[in-house]
Amino acid sequence: MKTKQTTPNRLAALAAVVVLKNLFGGNIMNPMQRIPRFNRLGALAAMAAFVILTPVTQAQTLYDWQTTAPDGNWMRGINNGPRWNPGTLWDAPPVSQDLRFNNDTYTTMTNNVTSYNVHKIWFGSSATQTRTIAGNDLAFVDYSTIYPLIVNDTTVNQTISLNITGSPSYPLELRVTSGNLTLNGTLNNNGQDLHVLGNNSHTLTLGGDCFRQRRSGFGG
Repeated sequence: MKTKQTTPNRLAALAAVVVLKNLFGGNIMNPMQRIPRFNRLGALAAMAAFVILTPVTQAQTLYDWQTTAPDGNWMRGINNGPRWNPGTLWDAPPVSQDLRFNNDTYTTMTNNVTSYNVHKIWFGSSATQTRTIAGNDLAFVDYSTIYPLIVNDTTVNQTISLNITGSPSYPLELRVTSGNLTLNGTLNNNGQDLHVLGNNSHTLTLGGDCFRQRRSGFGG
């Protein structure tokens, strides 16, 4: 999995190098150079700050719904068998990840996972039939500064009938650039806006209650 360093971290790294060069008299490549005790302590402190200020960030994993899934449940129920890739998972992927439905296998689905959250729901372009997702409440979370989102890249309507809670920190983004999207459950966007992106006369239908206020006790 690829990692990347953000601009503030690069600045922190440069700052640490400048501090070390000053403490070492402009030469940080000579290990035989004698350094006063206080400068040695300062150098160690600078290196510690560098380590603390330069964490790595990891991209989220995209989990695909398998064509060989034994039923339409997100985790095993009566029927056992793998449902998600990568990992040939029998149960739902870890929380805060991306889920893609890119086929026409069990288009009537149930989220039978309790207290579950995702970053993205993606209806992939290889799917040709309408899919309906119902079941337990589903929360959406942001990843760093990337908005949580629902994307319909199919050419047909896709329906989510369960209750949705958005992130308290960032807007929920809904993309209907290729096909229509219907949300029939209650949508609580946790005090944030909805960002709707679309073209070609595609529509977003909100069939349930939609509110922006933060309300406790909803969405797990």
